[in-house]
Amino acid sequence: MSELLQQEQEQSLVTEKKEGQALSWKTMILFFLSFLGMSFAVGVIFGIIGGVTNNERLLNALQGYVGLFIDALMFGIALLLFKKVRVFLRGSFDKKAIYEWKTYLYILLAIFITYAVQFISFRVIGFENPEAQEKVMGLQGAQSTFEFVLIGLAVILVTPIKEELLFRGVLHRFLEKKYHFYVGLVVSSIIFGLAHFGYPVNGAIIGVITVVLYRLTQSLYTSIIYHVIWNAFVFSTLLLS
Repeated sequence: MSELLQQEQEQSLVTEKKEGQALSWKTMILFFLSFLGMSFAVGVIFGIIGGVTNNERLLNALQGYVGLFIDALMFGIALLLFKKVRVFLRGSFDKKAIYEWKTYLYILLAIFITYAVQFISFRVIGFENPEAQEKVMGLQGAQSTFEFVLIGLAVILVTPIKEELLFRGVLHRFLEKKYHFYVGLVVSSIIFGLAHFGYPVNGAIIGVITVVLYRLTQSLYTSIIYHVIWNAFVFSTLLLS
């Protein structure tokens, strides 16, 4: 019975692998258009309602944690609509990485490198603006403890998971399998950097670091843990400053 179950699991993994490798440019383009299109539509709706009601808070809502939650929600809906992308993503998770000590050594090293790079960039040479991080998080507009909790949830947990699934799990791995590792590394990191307004170069560097973490462990668990810890550090620093 156990042997039969094991065979079924192996066959399932083979099927998933084949389906994942069969991910086409058409599927990728439709997936990203759906995700971005839904996010844009929600933004337009917020803008119209905010404009009609003259609600400035509603007009600016998408610039903070509300926007982060909606963005993650639209990504989740897009995943539900595209089974091939979901199957493709399954291949990016390896639980073995969680139980290996070297995984956490890589994460610690990545955090140290990130801190060093941003310290030199922000504090020493004054390249890019660290205040942009606060604007992205929406800390300036928070008025209650509940809002700070929601911002923390969006920044520390929701966004890192969404970004790792999107940029490393889908975009990088697709380009890596389609062309070459370095194509996925460069393209996904640049787009990730551009998605972080105000500090695109530092954002791109984080993109490179997370891709390398995934490469070393072959598991998105590693890059997600790193991303969560780093965002928690940044959030705590900004909150206490």
